[in-house]
Amino acid sequence: SLRDPINGDVEGGNNKVKVVSKFNNLKYGIRAEATPYYIASAKACERIAATFNTTQDDYRLVMMVRDSTKRAWSEYQMEMRRVADDMELKSNLEGSSDLLLYCFVVHRVPILMGFPLTGSENFMSCLPEKISKSPRAKKLGRSISGVFGQVRKTKDRQKLMQTLQKCFTARDAEDVDGLVSALDEVLKGSSNVNAVFNTKVPGGVTFNVECLGERFLEKLDPPDEAFQYDMDFFKGCAKNQPVKDWSIDAITELVRKCYKKPARGIVKEFLYRSMYAPQLHHCVNSGVDPSKIFIIQTEEFKETPKPILTDLHRFLGITDVEYSISNQEDIQSQINKKFPQFESVTGWRLNGSNAEMDTELEDRVREFMRPFDHLLQEYLKTAGMKGTKQLTWG
Repeated sequence: SLRDPINGDVEGGNNKVKVVSKFNNLKYGIRAEATPYYIASAKACERIAATFNTTQDDYRLVMMVRDSTKRAWSEYQMEMRRVADDMELKSNLEGSSDLLLYCFVVHRVPILMGFPLTGSENFMSCLPEKISKSPRAKKLGRSISGVFGQVRKTKDRQKLMQTLQKCFTARDAEDVDGLVSALDEVLKGSSNVNAVFNTKVPGGVTFNVECLGERFLEKLDPPDEAFQYDMDFFKGCAKNQPVKDWSIDAITELVRKCYKKPARGIVKEFLYRSMYAPQLHHCVNSGVDPSKIFIIQTEEFKETPKPILTDLHRFLGITDVEYSISNQEDIQSQINKKFPQFESVTGWRLNGSNAEMDTELEDRVREFMRPFDHLLQEYLKTAGMKGTKQLTWG
């Protein structure tokens, strides 16, 4: 398996790639993992091919495709759920501002400044559970580390003061000087933190979430604006770089020029992820053997999973098996049992119960995606990949 085919562990230089030789330590000799971004990435397929083409280990890529418009809308809904979680965390942080400052001074400042670690590792457990147990708790930790990273490197007390004053402000104007004085005192090592803040900042503090950076609280435009921006972006790019024909080579080159470094996270690239054919062709052009790619059409898989699984097992070189989990309800039950925060952490919803897409917007998006869907249909017939050859949509 690649250590990280997205961020560059395969790309020459001194970077090393971890490949499990002959998979001797793996049951059934197979290691599997799922990362949808691989096919969207500009470099992942190149790194995968470069790695496995020089080893004795083998690989297979399985890609699931679904109605391109519905996929884009589903992703938008997923991002909406993530944004909603971010907004809930923002509200909880602001509502716990005084405790957040206390926990930070007691449990994080010693780490930043290199003081003895007396309980310093308990920053998150110091916070209320609505924050520490939030699906976004890890994101909060990473953001705090990012904001105060320079302080930890330099142990600069003045820089720490400036950053704390950026993140925390006195609720009452008359306590502004008191907050500066209180921070100065506790950073000098005062052991009675609560008493210092209660005396010098009686009105309390407000946590400014914006100090954690723009990426901490990501925003999402309304559906019509988000998808129209996406369509206009590609049309504008295509206008500036006209193609001679709508061939797979020409469109793949155009898409690569328009999306030189496909973004991750909450972005305005919902339609790019649905441009399956250019992404697949780019992957093949990067050195991946098309016969090692198996395409599954989601709609078809939901209707008749057994024959598709049989073909997939053959493709993977494993014995055909019967699955004890046979429907969406069983799958959701197992997810709830083993990964209770699956939906809130990932934003994915297995049962597909999203809000309905506006009919007029759906028509516009389908019209935009139609040439890409047709390109995929033709590409699947000739590219030499395994699995689905006939789409039920597009």
